[in-house]
Amino acid sequence: MSRIGSKHRTLSFTLIEVMVTVSVLSFGILLLYHSFFISVDSVQYASNRLNAQIWLDVKAWEEKDAFARAGGAMPTASEAGVVKLNGRDFIFQSSIQPLEADLYTLTLALSWKESGKERSLFYATYLISNESAV
Repeated sequence: MSRIGSKHRTLSFTLIEVMVTVSVLSFGILLLYHSFFISVDSVQYASNRLNAQIWLDVKAWEEKDAFARAGGAMPTASEAGVVKLNGRDFIFQSSIQPLEADLYTLTLALSWKESGKERSLFYATYLISNESAV
């Protein structure tokens, strides 16, 4: 039996406690959501940079091979264009410039836009004419 005038306190949460809990959980979920997309962007950037590096290495070997086949008598050359890697446009520039009688420099540049930023990668090496080795 219950007593008249007894104070029974029910165990429940107040509206303020529920609102604070929902706010804290929402903020935590928002941080997780933001972190996830930062991670996705980082993976995308790493993938694009790796593809760009591989392309630059292949292009450098092609240019070195063309220089060797020409016997080192290659005139000053420049080339520019767009290459598509994994569905993304990359802008490249290539140039061969003489430094000395039998020494040339090969410079390659590759750039692309990602996440609203201009990204670029450079590759430079020296080329030595075969005629000086004879």
